[in-house]
Amino acid sequence: MTDNNYRKMGLSRFLMNKVLKDWSNRCDFLYLFANDSVLEFYPKFGFERICEYQHSKAIIKNSVNIKSRKLNIFNPNDYEVLKRCYNLSNPFSVLQVKNNWELLMFYCMFVLKDNVYYIEQYDTIVIAEYDGENMICYEIFCSTCIYLNDILSAMIDEKTTRVVFGFTPIDKTKCTVELLDAENTNLFVYKGKENIFEEMASGVPMKRLADPLEVASMIIYLASKQAGYITGQTIAVDGGVIRSTY
Repeated sequence: MTDNNYRKMGLSRFLMNKVLKDWSNRCDFLYLFANDSVLEFYPKFGFERICEYQHSKAIIKNSVNIKSRKLNIFNPNDYEVLKRCYNLSNPFSVLQVKNNWELLMFYCMFVLKDNVYYIEQYDTIVIAEYDGENMICYEIFCSTCIYLNDILSAMIDEKTTRVVFGFTPIDKTKCTVELLDAENTNLFVYKGKENIFEEMASGVPMKRLADPLEVASMIIYLASKQAGYITGQTIAVDGGVIRSTY
């Protein structure tokens, strides 16, 4: 955060212009996440807001008795385990982020310090947290020879019935896809560059991701007097991702 004494001096604009000058011609794809306070700021620099989707699926524990243990990354041995597995990357994610060890450590030391687990039998790191019947799986670091369902089975507890992915899985079999519409969760991409999120829309029958205004229009309509006779309905604004059984 900018110190109060240095706000409204154009420093954020200076930094954005500096980043774009240094990187726009050196990479194929630029994206960023933003909170709700800057929705009108990033479009000034050529970024456009797009919808983000989240995948989840039901999970049942298998019969193999394999469990995980929570890591203490302030312990030198656990730190080395995390770093070694991190270098293997996430083989299950459509978008694999590399060379961001420092950013990962920031989250693992503060925000997610109690959510880093190691499955010794699979030599796998899982970053996850539990919310009632859901396990939110943010990241997995392991080799490519491990099955995803085996890893998830080793992680779930007696309450878990569903896994919510913090990444877009390559294998979307039996996954439910929902629009991610959470407070301060906004995705922007730089126009004129490759947009891999559009490629992810290949699983959407309309072959594109939603415009946020398309979702907002339905919300406005449902909140209006014109929708006063609509009750007890689930209306999916998803381009046909959820197939009707009729």
